[in-house]
Amino acid sequence: MYHGFGQNPQKILPAPLFVILLMLLFQVAVYLPTHLLFGRIFRAAGS
Repeated sequence: MYHGFGQNPQKILPAPLFVILLMLLFQVAVYLPTHLLFGRIFRAAGS
């Protein structure tokens, strides 16, 4: 079972902690900027 990107499993963090941090990273890196961007776009279009 692989935990991490690439061919080799990551060994820096335990698997449950890695998954939790990955989920938080996706929220901050993907969801938040998209939410803010769409908020500006649709607020400007609705005004």
